[in-house]
Amino acid sequence: MVEKSKDFFSTAKRRIKRKLNALRELILKKSPTVIVTTVARRILLSATTVVPSRSASITTSVMSEKAEKLQKYFQNDKYTTAKFSEILLHDCILDSESGLILTKENKLEKIAENIANYYVDTSSETLVEKVRTSVSSEVSDEVLHVFHRSCSAYGHFILDGLPPLAMNENKIKNDGLKIALPAFMPSWSLAALEELGFDESNIVKLEGNTLFEKLHITNFLSSANCFLPHPLSIAALKKLAKAEQNGQGSRKIFLTRDGAYSPRFAENEDEVQKEFLSAGFEIINPTKLSFREQINLFSSASVIAGNHGSAFVNMIFTPPKATIIDLMQEHWVDYWPGGTGSPERWLLNLTAACGHDYRLILSESIMEGEPFEKGDYKGLPTIKSVTDLGAIRSILNEL
Repeated sequence: MVEKSKDFFSTAKRRIKRKLNALRELILKKSPTVIVTTVARRILLSATTVVPSRSASITTSVMSEKAEKLQKYFQNDKYTTAKFSEILLHDCILDSESGLILTKENKLEKIAENIANYYVDTSSETLVEKVRTSVSSEVSDEVLHVFHRSCSAYGHFILDGLPPLAMNENKIKNDGLKIALPAFMPSWSLAALEELGFDESNIVKLEGNTLFEKLHITNFLSSANCFLPHPLSIAALKKLAKAEQNGQGSRKIFLTRDGAYSPRFAENEDEVQKEFLSAGFEIINPTKLSFREQINLFSSASVIAGNHGSAFVNMIFTPPKATIIDLMQEHWVDYWPGGTGSPERWLLNLTAACGHDYRLILSESIMEGEPFEKGDYKGLPTIKSVTDLGAIRSILNEL
């Protein structure tokens, strides 16, 4: 055995270090965008949680492949939440139209890409260069980015966008951390933020591509919390919104979709509303209410019914053990590509996280327009249905 002296190892280490430094300098000289970085990570919700459904059922007379698919998606009466953390990126570019993030290593950030690839072709060879060379502004403030491209829909805004704000409320209101508000966000989102106590001094409005010195992001950007809601994130939302729940609610409300962004329509909507009116329901259009008015309304509800959509997300403010009646259209099944069952189950999972009972009525429908394809966003196809009135009466008789 040949013994090596301590000097030998020290010399070898110095040689290796010099070679690594030389290699690093060569890389930087050839490609200034390649930087060695360390990502700072902060845990927001550390534990995964198995969430069981309180009570769930499907009522339908539809006999089709889609109906069978929905039954398959609903076989499991529980789900497992994700873990949530926050990371800090340096010198990165945010495309405020698609939600893509280009890191200073010239790579697309994977968490943000998860939703953005529904709207742009992230496999395009020219995409990175296009984002990199289209910077129109720079922000030196420390900023928190929470709104992915689908947060223009109310359900994603609440479940994906607001929880990270709730968990950073003190930093935003007292320590100067700013909220990024991309150009695709609708005007009602700014009004909602203001009602939650975030004023314009807390917000950076974005247009085009922006270079950030320090950008905080979380994996809420992946939309995992919308489809697999963490009960602790809902508790944080209630605290942020100062939602008061004084015992069990008593109001029965039916939600209309007038003014909703998604093109889904019930052709017998008038008859549907008459059924619920005769059962003592109030007909409510949430788009006519302020965010605070919606919180107060849902905090006093015991039964919530309506056509499948984002307005149901306000059930997070409703006292537990409420009944949720979801009027789903047949062609909502596999409306979005992937075949995972996540878009179909999101209300089932949300009722489980909130401790509510879930009643789904599936009705026949037709779809007009081309199916939605990832990376080729040309608008959403239209769904038209005739809601099953007999199924509605059956459910209402059980209340």
